[in-house]
Amino acid sequence: MLYAILFTTFITIVLAGLIAGSTFYITLVEVPARSAMNANVSAGSWMETFPRAMKSMKAMGFVLLALLVITFLLTWNFLWLIAIIPFFALGPYTGARMAPINNQLLDEALDLNSQAAHDLTTEWGKRHAIRTYMALSGFAIVVIAGLT
Repeated sequence: MLYAILFTTFITIVLAGLIAGSTFYITLVEVPARSAMNANVSAGSWMETFPRAMKSMKAMGFVLLALLVITFLLTWNFLWLIAIIPFFALGPYTGARMAPINNQLLDEALDLNSQAAHDLTTEWGKRHAIRTYMALSGFAIVVIAGLT
């Protein structure tokens, strides 16, 4: 049983770190890089990376939520359940606050050279920063849970 606890704890921490690290990288590196580009390149870059990132983040998120529950059931440490809150909240936040911008940026009618395209990618970056804070707070809780 001890090995199962250690294994799930390790995998859960690693996966939470990957999710938090991915969001942090996007906020720290990609968003500022896109801000320095002209609207056409910025929106085009976003359109190229977004579909792949969305698929991988969604898959990792579902696996992480399952691992958090499994790790809780193995340890009965309620911090694992508390860590679910910020990670689970990423879904509704994305649906409510990010999806409208995602849909506008993916709309083929959007003129990628327009100020509107640039403004959309800028707003997307601001909203993504909130996702980063959520993921980093969840990761911090996971690390604390793993150490207790």
